[in-house]
Amino acid sequence: MNPDEKIIDIKNLSFGYGREKVLENVSLRIEAGEFLGIVGPNGGGKTTLLKIILGFLRPESGSVRVLGKSPEQSVSRIGYVPQHADFDLEFPISVHEVVLMGLLGQSSRFGRFRSQDREKTRRILTKVDMHEFRHRRFGDLSGGQRQRALIARALVGDPQLLIMDEPTSNVDSWSQKQIFDLLSEINKNCTIIVVSHDLHIVPAYVTRVACLNRTLVIHPTKELTSEVLENMYHTPVQFVDHEKKVLESNHTHQTDKS
Repeated sequence: MNPDEKIIDIKNLSFGYGREKVLENVSLRIEAGEFLGIVGPNGGGKTTLLKIILGFLRPESGSVRVLGKSPEQSVSRIGYVPQHADFDLEFPISVHEVVLMGLLGQSSRFGRFRSQDREKTRRILTKVDMHEFRHRRFGDLSGGQRQRALIARALVGDPQLLIMDEPTSNVDSWSQKQIFDLLSEINKNCTIIVVSHDLHIVPAYVTRVACLNRTLVIHPTKELTSEVLENMYHTPVQFVDHEKKVLESNHTHQTDKS
């Protein structure tokens, strides 16, 4: 990758499903080391944009460069945590085995995992504070623990870019903070894009916010106001003070434990 290349460089992107235009004239540039939050109403094109970045969909017009190449050429260097993981929670697979799956295609040519693969998996599980649960069945984990395991699966391949679609959609407020604290730590060595509806916590962690509702507008976090969000969602939005919300979450968590 050329040092002058952006992690993401999208110019005048448009995409639609049939006659329905989902993305229109979207341009986005992301520098190495950024933590970008993408917010917007349901149907605004957030997941579609992620799928285009990952090479799962091709734009109707415009250009997309990811890590200096086409999305299809760069997908092996991207870690992805989808909104809905395709796991049967009754299937008897351990946390350690789930994370190992992130190395499929990078292990030996015979499809067997090497000892260094297993050691790397142990290190990643320790990093996301899930090592003690490594032998536990994935389906027996809490929502927050599952997300940590899936983040570990995405990280075990040493991605340059981590993409997450609604990572805290099914967890409580305490787990939301824990996951974003973890992402903040990961961001020291990896560029991150996260789609989220958690407007009370996203601005506390990301470097910029992309507001997407067919078209895209970038805001520094300090410019993300109730008025900006109301214009995008076309409905009154209460912008919650994220620091107060986190403090309330911490207090509730401590009370629940006592």
